Amino acid sequence: MVAMQQGVWWSSVVVLVACGGPDEYPPISEDIDAPRAIDARPIDAGADAALAAGRVCLISDLRVLDACAASGAGGLTVTVDGVSSTTNADGSFLYSAPGGAATWTVTGGTIVKSVVPLAGGADVLLPAITTADYTTLVDANLATVGNGQGSVVVSLTKNSSPVVGATVVVNLGEGTSLYDTTSATTWGRTSTGALGMAWLPGHNVGSRTLIITPAGSTGVTKTVSVVDQAITFVTFAL
Repeated sequence: MVAMQQGVWWSSVVVLVACGGPDEYPPISEDIDAPRAIDARPIDAGADAALAAGRVCLISDLRVLDACAASGAGGLTVTVDGVSSTTNADGSFLYSAPGGAATWTVTGGTIVKSVVPLAGGADVLLPAITTADYTTLVDANLATVGNGQGSVVVSLTKNSSPVVGATVVVNLGEGTSLYDTTSATTWGRTSTGALGMAWLPGHNVGSRTLIITPAGSTGVTKTVSVVDQAITFVTFAL
C-alpha cells in the first residue's frame, strides 16, 4: 500500500532526458524562495512572445507518458528555476525558459508530485498521474512505498525506438523493479517489454545509481534523484 503522511499521498518522478553515457543529475532542492507566478490563461502568441508554452500531460497509464487527457489537469503548479506557473484545464501553461537542463516539479490537486529533469524548449511535456490511479497501480502490483521513499519511471530508447529486454535496478538492491507488459495495470518482473518502460517504486530518497543492462550488452549506470512521496520521470537514450 502507498503510505500517507499528514493526509498527503506521496508521489514519485520520471525523468525525460536523453543521455549518451553515464550522467549525473544535480540534487533536487525543495527550497524555492518566493517563486514568481505566471497565472493560467489562454495563450496569446503575440502578447506572450517572451514566454514559452508547455503542458502537464495527465496520464492514467505509466507505460505511455504522452497520452494526455483533454481535461482534468487545471490548477496545477509547475515550478522550474524558482518560477511557478499555473496550468489550464488541459494542462497547458506558460513559463520563462530556463537557461539549460533543469528540474521541473508538478504539484497540486489530486496528483502525485512529479519530478522531471528536462531541458527547456518547444516540447516541454511533463507527465503526471492522479493519486487514485497511482494507488490502484501500486496495490495491483503488490508494491510498497513508505515514508521517506519515492519512485522512478524510466523510459529506455535506442535510435528513437523502445529498448526491449533490458533490466533496470538500483545498485543498493533496495525497492522493486517492474517492467511494462501488454497490461496497463499488471507489470512484469523480468525485463522491459515492447514499450521499453521500467517502474521502480519504493526506493529511499536521495541520489540513486541505476544499473541499466540491455539484453546481451554490458550494463551502464545512470544517477537519478529520488524524492519523498513523488515520482521522478526520466528517459535515457542508450
